[in-house]
Amino acid sequence: MSDNPAPMTHDSAVSLARSNPRCARAAPESAKDVFYEAQPSGEFFPDFFCFSIGGSLYTISSDGVGTRINARNERERFALRVEKNFDVNLVIYRTIGNRLYLMYQTTDSEYGGGYLDAFEISTLRPLWLTPASISANLGNPLLVDSAAYVTGMGVVGKVRLSDGKFFWKHIFGGEGLEKIPPPQQYLTAFDVPQRANGTVRFPQDTTVSPGGVTFVIDDASGVIVSPDILKGQKPLCTGNQPLC
Repeated sequence: MSDNPAPMTHDSAVSLARSNPRCARAAPESAKDVFYEAQPSGEFFPDFFCFSIGGSLYTISSDGVGTRINARNERERFALRVEKNFDVNLVIYRTIGNRLYLMYQTTDSEYGGGYLDAFEISTLRPLWLTPASISANLGNPLLVDSAAYVTGMGVVGKVRLSDGKFFWKHIFGGEGLEKIPPPQQYLTAFDVPQRANGTVRFPQDTTVSPGGVTFVIDDASGVIVSPDILKGQKPLCTGNQPLC
């Protein structure tokens, strides 16, 4: 007989979320311009995540199944697009107009990924054919106009908000990917991107990558402007390749 506990059912997760006062707290006004982290049920391997928007409670199980309960106690189901045998281990969210943007990380305990997806708030219908695939170690993105500037482990990119496709994406790493500026061996995590004067700055999170360089990239083309050692390097992904 296995010693592993049975996974929590989604109905049980919803019940626990409804009884947790932290789940009923809306994001503070100071967080309206950034993504805010959903409340996990536990520090490690959470069974569910919860948050509130406009008086409605949202619960997302680790398998990606979601429920919204409004003020009239009406329930609506929705779902994150999660690969088989993967579990969600992080959810952050933001609303703009009638859109709910969800960023989430998944893992199967060996491999991991990170995604950005968009839903229509009124119907909870996904607005994109597929979520934008980023990487693990998701950073807080910059959303401006019609694009999102996103980061993850070894990844920086620009996502088109109309359909979730990448304008461009740099993928740094080993063989077949883009080179990492020495002496760094990994690009672990990034701070919030910054856009100015036709370029986008992607500063590394110095708390995990001391001395990490800031990537400056041409906004329109995705070509690297600095560091000098990578100047002129084109993005591996420009919207149509399999890696996109």
